[in-house]
Amino acid sequence: MALQQGSCNKCNKRAVLCALTGLSLLGTWYPIRFRTPLEPRTTPEIADKPSVTTTELFAELEKVDPVAEEKFSITVDDGNDGSDVSTTRRPMESTEAATLVDDLEVQNHIYQHELARGNRSCPYFAEDQALLISGWNLSRYPWHIVKYRSDRRSPIKGEVLYGTAFAQKTIWEHQHPADCSKTKYMAFYHTPAGIGSQLHLLGQALALAMHLGRILIIPNKDSQRHFEDPTFCPGEAGWHCWFQHITWCKPKGDVLKIYGFPEHGGFKGKDVPEVFHPLLKCSPVKPRFWFYWWRAQSIAYLIRFNEKTRSALDQLRSETLFQCKEHVKAKVLEPGTVSAHVRHGFKLWEDYVEQMDALAAGNQKLRVLYKEVAESNTSFSFPLEAYARRAVFLSTEDPLVVVEALKLCAAKDPWKVIYTKADRNNKDSWMHVEKRGAARREVMLAMMNLELALEADAWVCTLTSNWCRLIDELRMTIALKASHPYLSLSKVVKTCKSRLGLPKPECYLDY
Repeated sequence: MALQQGSCNKCNKRAVLCALTGLSLLGTWYPIRFRTPLEPRTTPEIADKPSVTTTELFAELEKVDPVAEEKFSITVDDGNDGSDVSTTRRPMESTEAATLVDDLEVQNHIYQHELARGNRSCPYFAEDQALLISGWNLSRYPWHIVKYRSDRRSPIKGEVLYGTAFAQKTIWEHQHPADCSKTKYMAFYHTPAGIGSQLHLLGQALALAMHLGRILIIPNKDSQRHFEDPTFCPGEAGWHCWFQHITWCKPKGDVLKIYGFPEHGGFKGKDVPEVFHPLLKCSPVKPRFWFYWWRAQSIAYLIRFNEKTRSALDQLRSETLFQCKEHVKAKVLEPGTVSAHVRHGFKLWEDYVEQMDALAAGNQKLRVLYKEVAESNTSFSFPLEAYARRAVFLSTEDPLVVVEALKLCAAKDPWKVIYTKADRNNKDSWMHVEKRGAARREVMLAMMNLELALEADAWVCTLTSNWCRLIDELRMTIALKASHPYLSLSKVVKTCKSRLGLPKPECYLDY
């Protein structure tokens, strides 16, 4: 695709991306005013802009990028000073986002028939695409998968969940108003639960706050927050100990308090803020999974490490990351790595290995969603050699699973088993966090394993697990891997149906 004549001498990477779409970041070529989400749209003004594929974006970036790509490597720490050279990657620019385009089918379990295309006739689709190019600031998300852009080396083309750029911009503007003086607030107080569950509830609290026209805040004191360590972050409250502040407003005056479960009035636990309804009505997302789309957006916004956490995670990673029996150093996992999260007490390790082997063999019959809950027979399509390196990142709370997994290092067809060395007790961690130091280690280990999982290019997990959902939600958004294989082992249709009374296609994601 040719760039506009006369523009390249002065253009940077952002300008190159703008040339691809006819949009200008600075309004110099084709100015476009992004309205507030509830303003009326003039369809011709935005709907006719061309879709941009990920390949085109990266191809044009490569033409103007003077930094040559470096060979990927994971270095083994053999104890010799100066012998290790860590992988170096060019930081990801805020504009280097993938997009769901109308000429490319995207494989994802929450899309209709598990396979979807973008709808160019929808002005919200066009606006979301425009925001992907010029309005989504990825520098706000300090993950290694963003900073080192390992997705560019992924064996599968990157795709982002429909509406992500629009949603992230809208959430940010809601939580960061230009004038805080007349703002109303909503404080959410937790119920006892694990990290994944509490974060999902906080995300739904954000939905409720947006519905009520209030800014969500984290109260200074909450007796049900177990994951705090004031010695690590003096003066910070709750999740602010680990993550960036969710608003820049200082709460005072009108504060509504919500306890336990984020419902109020007629707004329920699976409702989505009204501001996103027009976007979702012309989206490929299954209507019954709008709530899950929102889970992904709220989690992407909430889990943004602060500087102290980012530094601590890097240090912990350098100390605890192993491949088979060797200590390794890697800023990002190698391309084609599979991630397997095995829940505590889960006894079917062989099922995980079976799925891993199928990926490594290039099996093209792996279903996007198992038949008991699927709308179609769609299977994942990916390059046959995508996972041939046979590398797997294992996360689990069960020490016996680690022992079993390490046997694969010496198998006839060996796997490179990557894991973190940590104390594992096969128990629900939140029930046993009594000391502040324990809380710090619990959160840090959890976030480090979550980050490592996002660096993989395929996942074997159980979507009935809150933790597997966190992985799924973040890989679809900030990791730009919405179309990568995600193989869920949760087949609990009868249990879900009898417990919740939900129709069959809905029960594997009940909240």
